[in-house]
Amino acid sequence: MDKKLQLTPAFAVVVAVVVAGCGGGGSTEASSAITKADFISQADAICTESNAAMEGDIKATFGGGAHPGKAEEKAFVTGVIVPSIEGDLQKVGALPKPAGDEAAISAFLDDANAGVAEAKNDPAGFPASAPSLAKSSDEAAAYGLKVCGQDAGQDG
Repeated sequence: MDKKLQLTPAFAVVVAVVVAGCGGGGSTEASSAITKADFISQADAICTESNAAMEGDIKATFGGGAHPGKAEEKAFVTGVIVPSIEGDLQKVGALPKPAGDEAAISAFLDDANAGVAEAKNDPAGFPASAPSLAKSSDEAAAYGLKVCGQDAGQDG
């Protein structure tokens, strides 16, 4: 049996949502001191760090090669994925926003927060139970984020 990490197709999507789910809430105050490129760079740096930590968590939790059961997947969602996304939300949400981009940024941050609430409400059904996270990812990518708005399997 191959000892590489083996995830069920549904749980692989969970990982995709986490990698893509960087966003945040918090202040929407604009700052003329930050450009869109600076915001993107800072947000993507947060997501890059989070993604690396998540990869370590996945290997530590599921690195034995066995397919995780539903209970393990649910525990991973509530104990690792949700807190990871919440941390990203807090950090990205605290960044100053480029003037004129507040609405676009607020849209993906608000949807990311809604996705976290959906995941908390139904962790066993995650990621299907959190469609707002996928929407947030699409919005973040459309804004220009390269790491926070990517799907799993893509390199940022």
